Amino acid sequence: MREGMKSFLEEGVQQYVDAKKTIETFEGEMGQLLKEAVQGRKQWPPLKKKPRIGRPTPGGRGGKYGYWIWISITGQSTTYKKVDIECGLWWDVPSADAQVIDGPIIYASYCLPKDLVRFSWKRQGQDIRSFDEEDWRTFLYLPLGKPHDIEGAVGRLLDALFKQLK
Repeated sequence: MREGMKSFLEEGVQQYVDAKKTIETFEGEMGQLLKEAVQGRKQWPPLKKKPRIGRPTPGGRGGKYGYWIWISITGQSTTYKKVDIECGLWWDVPSADAQVIDGPIIYASYCLPKDLVRFSWKRQGQDIRSFDEEDWRTFLYLPLGKPHDIEGAVGRLLDALFKQLK
């Protein structure tokens, strides 16, 4: 055992269960805020009707992909395309295009339709930013300052994402 880790591990043995419970409670409460923000949306154009909203799910183990809590939004557009959106909170975000993303973000991206999974985001004077994950998907995001910012950020990101859907 490395000498510098001895006291850390001794304390950790005593605090491990409390630390795990704290993280689980945090993930649950943040997930609930995310779900309420998505469910609270009153209008869903260009979707034909209110979409199916999944359960908030935490993920990640740090390292390459960081940590996140996400929720799925599934519906059908007026052009009869199946739409699948991932929306969530993300910490320690990797960025394939070498930009630095400091702090937590709230994000949204398409999983379907396939022709919109990767698109070119034109900021058009907005503060919404984007990055592409390993040439796979385009993510729109906003920095997340405080938990009460989630609802407004979700609305803005979904509005911007829906502008891509024709």
